[in-house]
Amino acid sequence: MNRPMLLAAAMACALVAPALAEEARSIRVQRADLNLQSEAGADAMLNRIERAAERACGVTTARVDLATFNNGRACVEETMASAIGALNAPLVTALYEDRMPGGGVAQGDAQP
Repeated sequence: MNRPMLLAAAMACALVAPALAEEARSIRVQRADLNLQSEAGADAMLNRIERAAERACGVTTARVDLATFNNGRACVEETMASAIGALNAPLVTALYEDRMPGGGVAQGDAQP
């Protein structure tokens, strides 16, 4: 399996919605058209990962109760951290950590 296919498979696996245990979903995030070593490419990738995490976690723009909203956001944050850790792109990780409150990659994904 070549590197782009392996990375696509890893990203698809990383975007499985952890909070939706009864029906896990994955969403493929395209990256072939992005230069992840540029700030613009890293920013675009981070946005794609966040949108995919929102879809995988079932986050909606509809009005929901606070518990549903908080559960959705927690799922998105956990899913993003996992996907970004699997991506292993330093600039994407740095942008994520700057933007997200308490941002950081999933435990075990960071290099010592």
